[in-house]
Amino acid sequence: MLLYFCEYKYIIIIVLVKVKIMSKEAREVLNSTESLELDLKGFTYNQAKEFVESAFEDDRTLEEMIRVTLIVGAGKEKRQKYDQDLAKWVRQGLKEIGYEENNGASCAFACQGTFKYQHDTGKNLMYVHVFPRAIQNHKKSENDDENENAKGGELFTDDGGHGSYNAAEWLCIVSSLDTFRKMIQKKMPAWLQKRRCMQMLKGCIEKVAEGERKMMAMKAMDEDEQKLYTEAVDLADKVKFLTEEMKKMVETGKLTSKEKEIVLAQIAEKMEIVKAELEGDSVTDKKKEKLQRQETALKNRKEKISSIKPYKLSLNGEAEIKILYKKLIPLDKLEKKAGAKGLWSSKLTTLEVAALKGKEELDEQLNILLGAARCWFEDGDEFQERLNEVRNVISTRIERKTEAKSKAVPNDGWSTIKTTKTKKTDFSKLLKKKPNTGGFNALMD
Repeated sequence: MLLYFCEYKYIIIIVLVKVKIMSKEAREVLNSTESLELDLKGFTYNQAKEFVESAFEDDRTLEEMIRVTLIVGAGKEKRQKYDQDLAKWVRQGLKEIGYEENNGASCAFACQGTFKYQHDTGKNLMYVHVFPRAIQNHKKSENDDENENAKGGELFTDDGGHGSYNAAEWLCIVSSLDTFRKMIQKKMPAWLQKRRCMQMLKGCIEKVAEGERKMMAMKAMDEDEQKLYTEAVDLADKVKFLTEEMKKMVETGKLTSKEKEIVLAQIAEKMEIVKAELEGDSVTDKKKEKLQRQETALKNRKEKISSIKPYKLSLNGEAEIKILYKKLIPLDKLEKKAGAKGLWSSKLTTLEVAALKGKEELDEQLNILLGAARCWFEDGDEFQERLNEVRNVISTRIERKTEAKSKAVPNDGWSTIKTTKTKKTDFSKLLKKKPNTGGFNALMD
């Protein structure tokens, strides 16, 4: 409402603003830094819509991803407390503000901005699990170091409420077959990573079978068996797909040095078994002929694998990681030079102190890149070995460049001695131009 009082040559503007009152449930979500559960019983359409918009529309900053579990329905005994369309309202409201429904979502930053619906038949409750849009705030503790970050990452250490399975494993278990195929190409490019994933899935198939046997015997399933029985998708088809992909990699010779050794060891083991059976007393002529064919095939396979030239698995984001290593390696030397006094050391120049102050930020940027660079089902030591190779290349380049600049021009004993100034590292450049870390890549980028 605008009121104009021109008679006194003054204009008084009164603006009535509609104030949006936020529900206590929305405030609880916004203020929480830990996973929580909320019961939305009695919510109307307008209340559900307002809650979703207030609680989840804006991005937030979190050190660890949280899961907001919303109870949106129940069985016969409590059904009257929830509108029959409440789950639909919540899911639709989340989609309208840009969230995606993902049945494989888990409590990891890779799944921020997603949600999934669940019907817990044990508790007879309906849930919508929401993983809010968030920017990760990397808070480095005193005990953190580069090696720990190389072996860590929420996808590999946080089970996200999935029993004994971490988030990466669970995404492989519950994703559709088409999504799984895409994840294999992006997140598990190596033969050994596919093999580990296949072994994990085979273990899941055995647990599902054990759970079914318990059901037949009227016995209770354990946590893993219950979750796998109700949520696992196309396990046998995924194992079949992985087997075919691994076979293709061997046939085309796409193996690393370690993978080549593993395959050759498998062939040698099979050859020993065939040899033992051939030397047995009870082997028939027909069986002997079959074993001899197997032995010949294994020898040919061994020769083929032995002739393979191993390839090196590329590092995701290698160019950006090299840029940071180029900046951090000189700063690591400065830290050693400073000693226990650190920034207060009298051994450092003003410019060197300023450069060291920016090291913590560079370390955080590197940690983000390392989290995105590690493949799924890649052993921490394997990943660290790949990182060391990249770091050693940069370190060698820096040393050679420094040596080349520090060499004095030789003289013949008669000419005037000419000295050359050793050009020191320009630490001011280390404070400029930050690489684009990009955080952890979206699942299917």
